[in-house]
Order: sequence, then structure tokens, then C-alpha cells
Amino acid sequence: MDKSNIVVFRNGGHLALREKCFFGDQILEIVNKYKYLGIYLTTRLTFSPTLDDLASRARKGMLAIVKLLWSIGEHSPEIFFKMFDSQIQPILTYGSEIWGLSDNQECIERVHLSALKKFMGVSSKSPRHLIYGETGRYPLYVHTYARCIKFWLRLTCMDDKRYPRKAYNMLLNLQRQNYNTWACSIRNVLYKF
Repeated sequence: MDKSNIVVFRNGGHLALREKCFFGDQILEIVNKYKYLGIYLTTRLTFSPTLDDLASRARKGMLAIVKLLWSIGEHSPEIFFKMFDSQIQPILTYGSEIWGLSDNQECIERVHLSALKKFMGVSSKSPRHLIYGETGRYPLYVHTYARCIKFWLRLTCMDDKRYPRKAYNMLLNLQRQNYNTWACSIRNVLYKF
């Protein structure tokens, strides 16, 4: 019972008094967000809590890597990039197949830019375009978009009996009814690029 909670997906507002869920004779707690497999499910279906959590965890790891490299006198960008890409980027892009097309990825990119600036020893106010140009790196949304497209390709090749494919087919049906879905976002990204 301690690990069982209910999230009622709604677009704001309060719960009605009749909205109660029971397990046997015990009432299950209704919460505004629930962490499932590292992804926060919220009442408004936003990914902001997930992205904030990922950014917070990645920031701690990033600072440890920067401190370690500076303490041993290692200033090679190649080593730093390899460590960042293998240790921190997987944290920052966890679950991005689902949230990777959202517009609110700024907190994720701030960690990436902060790591680059700290390692380079430049001001935190340095322009991001200068940092990307000097390091030859791309913003992380490039990686999250690519992961979304790869996931979409896997979905389209799945058998129609599998649940992920069934969910995707439901999104396509909603898209035909003019709802804005993840499938719409994939289509828009493919058209744009």
C-alpha cells in the first residue's frame, strides 16, 4: 500500500469528492505526480518534473567529473567529451524517446553548457554559440530528436499485436481527429528537417 498511488490525469482543477480509489477496504492515496521507471507522471502530463530531476542528477555527476579531471591535471577535451558522453549524457537523455520532442528542454541543455564552460574555464555568461563552435559539439536536443526518430522507426516495424504498436496506432487515430500527439510531433520534426 505504501508504494501504490493514484494519479488522476486532468487539465487542472480539483478532484471531485467521489473520485476515490480503493484496494480492498483501504483508500489509495491520490497524488499529483508519481515516479515510474525514472519518469514522473503528472496530472497535467508534463515532463518538467522529469527533466528537472534528470538535470539535477546529471549536474552532480558532471561536477564530479570536472573536479576529477582538473585535480589530476587532465585538460584534454577529447577525454572530457568521452567521459561526458558516456557518463552524463545518458542521464540527461534518459527516456527522451518519449519527452525528447518537448519544447522545455532548457534545463537539460543548461547542464551540458555548464559542463562545457566549466571544463573550458570560461565565464558562465559566455554565449552558447561560441561554446558550441569552439568545442565542435551540438545541443542535446539533436540527440533527443534522433532518439525519438529511432524509436518511431522501431515502432513502425513492430507487429500490430504488440502493445507499443497498439499505442502508436491509437496516437495515429487521435492525430486523424486533429489531436496534437507524439505522432504529430514526429511528423513535424521529419517535415522540418
